[in-house]
Amino acid sequence: MSSSGSSNNDSDAQILAQLKGKLWYHLEMILQDIESRENVGASTTTGHMHVTHSNKYINALVEVILTKLQEITTDLEQFAKHDTGRSIKQINIDDLSLYLRNSSQLQNEILPKKK
Repeated sequence: MSSSGSSNNDSDAQILAQLKGKLWYHLEMILQDIESRENVGASTTTGHMHVTHSNKYINALVEVILTKLQEITTDLEQFAKHDTGRSIKQINIDDLSLYLRNSSQLQNEILPKKK
């Protein structure tokens, strides 16, 4: 294996580790916010459960989200490659529109508004 290939793999591994770390952090912040809201007024006398999350739970969420992101990336890349009228095979807004075609709510949130 060439040194540039090894360097590229190291770079990819570093980027993936950073992504996982950032995803972990933000998931933990979101879960803590949910916990604090859910646990207000929770007690055994009222029958409400005290909500908590574990590191295993966050790990599982991180892996599920990364798997889904990889699937989305593959789909978007394939949409870009399939468009024969395009001289540069880069993902663009049309590919994203195609991917989101069955989710009008996501289209409204993500895609730019048509004028």
